[in-house]
Amino acid sequence: MAWPGPEPSRTTPGGPGARRCCAGSGASRPGRSPAPCPSAGPGPGSTSPAWLGRPTPRAPPGSHASQRRTWWCSPARVPCTTARAGVERIAHLVQLAAAGGTPVVAVGQGIGPIADPAVAATAKAALDHLSGLGVRERWGSVPTLAALGVAADRWAVTGDDALQVAIDAPRSASARRGLGVSLRANRASAAPERLPELVAGAIGAALPGTPLELLTMMESASVSDRALLERVRPAGEPERSTSELDVPAALAAIDRCRLVVTGTYHAAVFALGLGIPVIGLAGSDYYRQKLHGALEEFGPSAGVVLDARSPLLADELADALRTWWGRAPEVGPELEAAARRQAGAAAAYFADHA
Repeated sequence: MAWPGPEPSRTTPGGPGARRCCAGSGASRPGRSPAPCPSAGPGPGSTSPAWLGRPTPRAPPGSHASQRRTWWCSPARVPCTTARAGVERIAHLVQLAAAGGTPVVAVGQGIGPIADPAVAATAKAALDHLSGLGVRERWGSVPTLAALGVAADRWAVTGDDALQVAIDAPRSASARRGLGVSLRANRASAAPERLPELVAGAIGAALPGTPLELLTMMESASVSDRALLERVRPAGEPERSTSELDVPAALAAIDRCRLVVTGTYHAAVFALGLGIPVIGLAGSDYYRQKLHGALEEFGPSAGVVLDARSPLLADELADALRTWWGRAPEVGPELEAAARRQAGAAAAYFADHA
C-alpha cells in the first residue's frame, strides 16, 4: 500500500494459513480474488469517520479475524474516492484483526507522502496495530515513518515484492535494442498534457530510429496508459503496446529494452529487476517518492528521475537518453545483484514473521 497516496490499497494475504481479505469493494486482478471481509458495524464506508474515535472494534466470535493465524497485507488498489477513505478502510480492518488477536503483517509498502494531519493520525493508528511492516523504499517511507513516531524497530526496508517476478522471468538470448516507454496521466501523476509529445521529441532528437516498446501498465475507465503511448509512437509504426493484465508479456517486452523511460512505478521496478536502467518522469510528490524510492534502492547505477513539469524537460530528457543509453550495458550486473539482495531481504522478513 502507498499510504496515503492517491492510489489506496487492498489488503491481500501471503504465506501459509493466512486469510485473503479485501479492504474494499470491486474486482481484483486475476489470481488475487478476495474472500469476504469481516464486519464490525459502521466503518470507513460510512459518511462519518466517527468510528475512528471509538475503542478498537471487537472481532465477532467465529469471524475471520478471530480464526486466522496471520493476515498479510500486500500492495494493490482499493476502489474508493479519496486517499483518506482508503486509509480509513485499511485502519479499520487492521484494528479489527488485532482486536481478534490476529497478527497483521504488511509487506512491500510505500508510506506517504502525507500532508493531511487527519490522514497522518489515521495511518498512525493502523501502523501501531501491525505486528510487522516491510517497506519497499527508504527515500520517502523512512522519513514519513519517523514523522509519524513509528519506532525504527517496528519496520524494515525489504524492497518491492514485485522484484521476484522480474528475477524469475525468462531472459531472451537476443540483444537488448529497444527503448521502453511507460506513461501515466491522472490526478496522482500530475503529468503535463503535452508529456507524450515532449517524450517523443526527445527520443527523436537523442535516439532516432530506436525501436520502441510501449508498456501499458494500467487501463481503466478513467486512466488509459495506452492512449498516451499512442501519442509517442511514430506515425506509421505498427502498434506494439502491452496489456496490463499480461505480466509475462510486459516482462518480455521490457527484456527487449536497453533502457526504459517511465512515469509508472511498476515499469521501473520490472526494468530494474531485469537489470535495465530507468529514466523516471515524476510530476507530483507522490510519484517523486515512488520513483526516487525505487531507484535509490538500486544505487547510482539505476538511472535518474526527472521533473515531468520542468520547462526544460525535452532537453533534459534528450541528454539523459544519450547518457543512460551508453551506460546501460555496463550497469546491468550491478542492478540484477541489487534486485536479488532486495528479494532476499523480503523473503527473510516473510520467514521471520510467518
